[in-house]
Amino acid sequence: GGSESLTREKHQGTLARLAATTFSPLEILAGKLLYLCLAGLVQALVLMAAGQLIGTVHLFGIDFSWGPRFWAVILFTLPYAFAVGSLTLFVGGLLRTTQQAESLAWLVGMVMAAMGGCWWPLEIMPKAAQLIGSLFPTYWAMKAWHGVVTFGRGLDAIALPSVVLIAFGLLFAWLGSRTMKVAT
Repeated sequence: GGSESLTREKHQGTLARLAATTFSPLEILAGKLLYLCLAGLVQALVLMAAGQLIGTVHLFGIDFSWGPRFWAVILFTLPYAFAVGSLTLFVGGLLRTTQQAESLAWLVGMVMAAMGGCWWPLEIMPKAAQLIGSLFPTYWAMKAWHGVVTFGRGLDAIALPSVVLIAFGLLFAWLGSRTMKVAT
């Protein structure tokens, strides 16, 4: 949704109008990035709360809990939202039409989910696929969340994945600043 919104703003001239204001291109991109990160954070937190509620009331026979270290899950959601928001800025900068954003952004997400271990455990994939999977932010997200939820670990489970996701976020934000043209 964020990539589609950014391409629509480019197509409709919103970014060009913003560039005519007193804001610098860096401030405009920082504002877009902040919006994307906050939107992703709110979406993640709402889905996590829904999952906890479903597990608590045993809806559909589901017995689920984020576990006693829920604080680590919440804390890790911050670098995760930054990486996703930055990736969205980058993808939005690459794409030129809303149709591209509506289809290709989903494709990128699905490939990242599959390769990062969101659909199945990476352990069942061939070693080469596991190595390739570690190049995706989703791999590091799943590594952290499994460490906390499945194995009951705390800060030690999220420390390295947080650093890696922040690095991904910085890379994607930089690439997004190069591809997302904010010109007068």
